[in-house]
Amino acid sequence: MAMNLVNQLGEWNPQVFRELKGRLKPRNVLITVAISLVGQLILLMSFASELPISSWENSTQYSRYCTGSDKQYYSSHTCISDGLGGFEINWQLWWQDVFIWLSLIGIFALLVVGTYMLLSDLSKEESRGTLNFLRLTPQSSLSILGGKLLGVPILLYIAVGLALPLHLLSSVGGSISWGQMLWFYLVIASSCLCFYSLAMLFGLIGRKMSSFQPWLGSGAVLMFLIIMTTVLHHHSHNHQPTDWLMLFHPGMLLPHLVDANSLDPAGIYRKGDYLEKLR
Repeated sequence: MAMNLVNQLGEWNPQVFRELKGRLKPRNVLITVAISLVGQLILLMSFASELPISSWENSTQYSRYCTGSDKQYYSSHTCISDGLGGFEINWQLWWQDVFIWLSLIGIFALLVVGTYMLLSDLSKEESRGTLNFLRLTPQSSLSILGGKLLGVPILLYIAVGLALPLHLLSSVGGSISWGQMLWFYLVIASSCLCFYSLAMLFGLIGRKMSSFQPWLGSGAVLMFLIIMTTVLHHHSHNHQPTDWLMLFHPGMLLPHLVDANSLDPAGIYRKGDYLEKLR
């Protein structure tokens, strides 16, 4: 079935078929699946470690995800027993934090790694002398561009796609509406199209930089995301000259996806500190 789908894509766009055929090797796909699943497991284990340990019955425990009114260092809440050997946990807040950090990881991976993969592919095409061959093919420029954008980062798309179930589950657990999620995904797709198109343009006009080009382009995107995230982190309530640049950063939507009432501004601790400052 998968081969039939690939063949149909090849009939629609030969460039897509060429890219998929060279990248969808069993070994590459298995490594991609393993990286995605192990990464999700590590993320969940990291957040699970933030939950209180129910075995400490004779000592007061504090956690960002507890529901008590008393607070300790870092404004963590006192853990209240649920009468069943555990503690009352604010699961909505826990899932929202998982959602936020999974979203940020996805944004950085799609934009930075995707840009690197496209520039690296153009660099290899240039070194092999096949880039001029593409220009001479009867395919339209739009067909070649679309084939590159869809086919070159296919392994990255698979890795991100495998994280979608957890991302949607965390959005449901965090009480984020499906309508908002749809808009969020559309914004991410638009940002990918913008950055990937710029990467292709940079790859075509900066061919003399050869193997250094992918690192320069992806590094520039990484620095842009870090700087914009930092600006968003510290100056979310003030209008800045760089506000228009936020249009290219999908992370600007994250605070609007999360219910503000579920995050107590006085109860910020570690992972949650980033989200609350975005407000």
